[in-house]
Amino acid sequence: MTARKQLETVTDVPATINVLSGEDFAARRLGSGLDLNGLVPGFQLYNAVGGAASPTIRGLGSNTAVFSIEASVASFFDGVYAAHPRDLVSPVFDLERVEVIKGTQSTTLGKNTTLGAVSFVSRRPGSDFGFNLTVGHEFKFDGNRVEGGVDIPLSETLHVRLAGIYSNDGRYIRNRVRNTDEPTREVYGGRVVALWEPTDRLKATLVYQHDSYDERGQTVHLITDGTGVGPSVSIRALAAAVGQTDFEIGKGFSYNAYPDRSVYDRQSGDRATLIAEYGLGDYTLTSQTAYVKWKDRRRNDLDFTAASLITFEVDEENELFSQEIRLASPSEKPVSYIVGAYYLWNRWGVDQVIDAEAPWPRTGALNHLYEQTVNSYSGFLQLNASLTEQIKLSAGGRYTEEDKDARFSRTTLRPGSATAIFAPFAERTPSRKENNFDWSLSAQYYLDKRNVIYAGVARGSKSGGFQTLPSNPDLAEFEGEEALTTEIGIKTRPTGTLSFDLALYNTTVKDFQYNINTANGNVIANAKVRTRGFDTSLNWRPFDGFRIEGGVVYADAKILEAFPGAPKGTPVQRAPKWTGNASINYETALSENVDLTINPKIEFSSSQFSQLPSVGAPKRQPYGLVDLVVALGAPDDRWEVALIGKNLTNQKVLLTATTPLLANGPFYGNIQTPTTFALQLTVKH
Repeated sequence: MTARKQLETVTDVPATINVLSGEDFAARRLGSGLDLNGLVPGFQLYNAVGGAASPTIRGLGSNTAVFSIEASVASFFDGVYAAHPRDLVSPVFDLERVEVIKGTQSTTLGKNTTLGAVSFVSRRPGSDFGFNLTVGHEFKFDGNRVEGGVDIPLSETLHVRLAGIYSNDGRYIRNRVRNTDEPTREVYGGRVVALWEPTDRLKATLVYQHDSYDERGQTVHLITDGTGVGPSVSIRALAAAVGQTDFEIGKGFSYNAYPDRSVYDRQSGDRATLIAEYGLGDYTLTSQTAYVKWKDRRRNDLDFTAASLITFEVDEENELFSQEIRLASPSEKPVSYIVGAYYLWNRWGVDQVIDAEAPWPRTGALNHLYEQTVNSYSGFLQLNASLTEQIKLSAGGRYTEEDKDARFSRTTLRPGSATAIFAPFAERTPSRKENNFDWSLSAQYYLDKRNVIYAGVARGSKSGGFQTLPSNPDLAEFEGEEALTTEIGIKTRPTGTLSFDLALYNTTVKDFQYNINTANGNVIANAKVRTRGFDTSLNWRPFDGFRIEGGVVYADAKILEAFPGAPKGTPVQRAPKWTGNASINYETALSENVDLTINPKIEFSSSQFSQLPSVGAPKRQPYGLVDLVVALGAPDDRWEVALIGKNLTNQKVLLTATTPLLANGPFYGNIQTPTTFALQLTVKH
């Protein structure tokens, strides 16, 4: 693995690491970061309101639709920091591996993080000509997927890989008004990776990706209704008021009409990075330059009736530049180090329009503009010392200075009661300046080369900011997070066919950016929270052709200091105490030319709160999702035909529960994709 900017094994990292291969993605028809949920114990990621990805590790993460927030569980694409939740909407394809790093990471990742990180590594070009192509069709919802790549050696020193993906899926929510299945989702992506090695000392890698995401219709639908008494709004009563007589509430269908204000989600983006490595004797000097730009436009119809009473439209644009330079000493020496400097510039903005019409309880239309610019400078040092063959110590530090300048304003487009709540105001230009020193300390004791005991402590931080749609602009600012993680564990490899990892951990976050969902939008409250428990993983091959993998995570995530609506000891929202997965991979030869592979997998979770318990949102119930892959293929992997079944027990698990804008009482949300069956053909050369 290379997430910590050095080549090392999972055993040698004094933290909990889960690594997924690119084959794991391809075998289960995974196409974006939004598909990662459940593949790693203790890691959750759902497509929340507004298409904002919400990753959590061990019960904590940035569960919010405040789009300006940075994720507490950060993402890195080929070492490039992804600054916003929408980055994970881009297609993820042709991967070499995915590394999930749990706990506070403060030194070498490229940007300090409070709760963990996910690192996506693209497949590099091979030295010989070759290609791979995967074509699949999903039968129940008529989805298609094509993914492939080709290695082209242009010379002895220059190798190129071209890769791409196309997929269309969705169609699992029945729109009873339009008599259609929604949403329809199309994803395109293309990538070029060029590897140039003109001398033994110089290696340069260029990665460029362009992609687009287009979704028509929406996955959210009404889950529970309000009473219609007092401030509680009844969607059923609103449906009757617009002449709708067939209204009912249930999972898997909606009544959105949007005749002139159709719903959609469209995003296109570009990502480029140049990594240059130069050998200075036994030392390596590395420069990584990155540029990212994407635009997104989306619109949601949030009244859930046959009329189009309230819509929420968002235009979002992001541009990022980063530069890192680091020097690494020889790793085999008794004392080694990585020292470097990092700069990030990010300009991001969002244009939001709310349009509400009677009989929706709040009416009017408004436009809220928000833009921010971030300049972040940091220097870092990681030291590793082997005191003896058995004892290894590590220490790291990162100092960061960050300036964040914002400007926002609000305009009334059509007066009404909604524009009294979201009152207009002239442009404001607040700013924040933050300085943080983050650090880590760890010790490892090697019982032998395959078994190690470790202990570590790390302090990490994340900057504060300003809310993107505050009802009161004077209360828009929120503070930055500070996290402290302690972890002790053992990584044991008693035989060449068995590995088992166990970690005990405790993470406390001061000024955790806690999302509170209200009818007047999402609000960030800084709170003190904690998660503690244990994290396990197992990989066992009892005999050739048979492998068992899995893990269980226990996470007790609680609020430590009370704030309005959350007494001390309240469980953190979207934080199940138990999560895990288990899979069996069985391979056998049917003949000299055909192998059979059977791979069942189960992902499970205990119940969790969708919002603060005081909000009264429906809880997500315990679940166990069952997938199965059955494949026939050549012994040399030149071809494979696979039947892939997902969510075979057809559990329509509630994923999110959100209060509609400007309406107390009801809740809407997403559900787990129902059972799907796909046939997939893969050829390689």
